[in-house]
Amino acid sequence: MLFRKRTSAADFADRLIQLHATLFGRDTLLSFADKLHITLKDQELATAFSEWLFFGAYVIRQGVSARCRENGALRDAILDAFFDKMYGGLRKAGVKESDMPHVEDCIRARFRDYEGAQLPSPSDPMFGLGLVASGLVFGEGAAAVEFATVAGLHYVDSVERVKRLFDDYRITN
Repeated sequence: MLFRKRTSAADFADRLIQLHATLFGRDTLLSFADKLHITLKDQELATAFSEWLFFGAYVIRQGVSARCRENGALRDAILDAFFDKMYGGLRKAGVKESDMPHVEDCIRARFRDYEGAQLPSPSDPMFGLGLVASGLVFGEGAAAVEFATVAGLHYVDSVERVKRLFDDYRITN
């Protein structure tokens, strides 16, 4: 795009939050589960949705990092604003302030899991990532294996959508 709209890192993070909600919202998870004939009830759904949100946050972080490879300060500004907004959303949804350090630890642990999943299979890192993500979302079993390819493909598509968002905006600090 020749003329990109100017925006701040904080406003761009708002757009990433909206994208995250679209790509990794509850309805998206339930739609994928329905297509694979996976039923989630009560606590299973709560756990699956939390893990799906964490996977989405990882995807957003990867997309931002890929586009800001040469500009660490911009990457940090965008991601700091994104995670501030995400944590604010979690608080609004009912996560207690006293639980936030635990939530942040869980997110960091998941990010390490996802990064490690891409290493053993350099020929197809997305399947390894998809398998880890689906195992965290659906637990062990056939449902997780079925969802692995979907998760890997959704990762690739979602990172591409983050990159396209960058094409539309010129981020200024």
